[in-house]
Amino acid sequence: MILTRSFISSYFLINDINRDFIENYKMAAEAISSTGVMALREPPEDEKKQQNQKISIAAVQNKLSIKDIVDDVFKEYPDLATKHKQRISESMVDLINDEGGMTEAEIKERTKKMISAYM
Repeated sequence: MILTRSFISSYFLINDINRDFIENYKMAAEAISSTGVMALREPPEDEKKQQNQKISIAAVQNKLSIKDIVDDVFKEYPDLATKHKQRISESMVDLINDEGGMTEAEIKERTKKMISAYM
């Protein structure tokens, strides 16, 4: 596969804190410019596992809590009484703990079903 960019300009902005990165990037850019080829190495298995762990940790940190997801659904039902919201929130936490986890979409769907029982 060949990528061409006849009319697009790209700029890579960085600060000068990490000199090693800048030097590595500069050497790679020069090699690509002179040879027209990007030489890459496949990382060893332990490095792949380490990177996957970092990605997983970042994904978990970006996830919303159960309360945040349920509260987000409550915004769609402004007339729902506070006491009902509290009961639903507690029920959702219990339900998720009993079932061993749910996706965000499943939490929203179950919350809406519970809300419909109160409306």
